Amino acid sequence: MNPPLITERNTDVGDLVIASGGKALFTVVNIDKLRLYVNIPQVFKNDIHEGLGAKITVPEYPGKVFEAKVIRSAGAVNPVSGAVLIEIELDNRDHVLSSGEYAQVAINLPSDKAIPRIPASALMIRGDGDYLAVVSPDQTVTLVKVVIGRDFGQQVEVIGNIDPSMKIIDSPPDTLVSGQKVKIANSSEGKVKGKPETKEQAK
Repeated sequence: MNPPLITERNTDVGDLVIASGGKALFTVVNIDKLRLYVNIPQVFKNDIHEGLGAKITVPEYPGKVFEAKVIRSAGAVNPVSGAVLIEIELDNRDHVLSSGEYAQVAINLPSDKAIPRIPASALMIRGDGDYLAVVSPDQTVTLVKVVIGRDFGQQVEVIGNIDPSMKIIDSPPDTLVSGQKVKIANSSEGKVKGKPETKEQAK
């Protein structure tokens, strides 16, 4: 085991040290093992278990994969994000990585759930979450909140109250709101290219 590291020093030679009520003199960490905290979509909650393998990548080591494993799950869904917090442990005895880093995590889940994929351009990313603009038969828009699953680049998995029969607007304008009427320009495989109606168009 490597000795702990001093990552922060708040005093120096000659400083007055108060016995109580002051701030910590040093911050000491042991980075032989690192822990990562990851939010996963609710739909995968039952697939996560202790010992499940995970692969970690960081920007400073492109192409290098660090092996890790899940050690625990919060077991509860966050009502705001709709996600479950899990904890992953990584062996770092060679001190290649540092604490506090951000990393990308890939977990191979033993799941056969059919999760729909949509074009990434169909997502409406707003301050309170991610939405899809769904068009009803009377060409009225409803914004449906979703949780993003795996990202495949041009396509992403989405989890929410959606089904294959829905018509989703591709590349919706940021100003689009629920209840707004749209005019369908083109429809293909469930995707809709639409634009809001103006007063002139609605006549």
